[in-house]
Amino acid sequence: MDAYKEAQRILARELPVLPLASSLRLQAYRYDMKGLVLSPFGNASFAGVSRENTEEVKKP
Repeated sequence: MDAYKEAQRILARELPVLPLASSLRLQAYRYDMKGLVLSPFGNASFAGVSRENTEEVKKP
């Protein structure tokens, strides 16, 4: 059993890491939203999201 553990340690240390998949993610949100955090993994944190007064915000 110790030989298998050592083999796993060696393989984990020596083998390259290859990504199995990647994708392009597009996310849209309103111009009056503030505080939206988008992660590189495509997740969105809405914890700090708020909306500004739409009368004060100029549309792009």
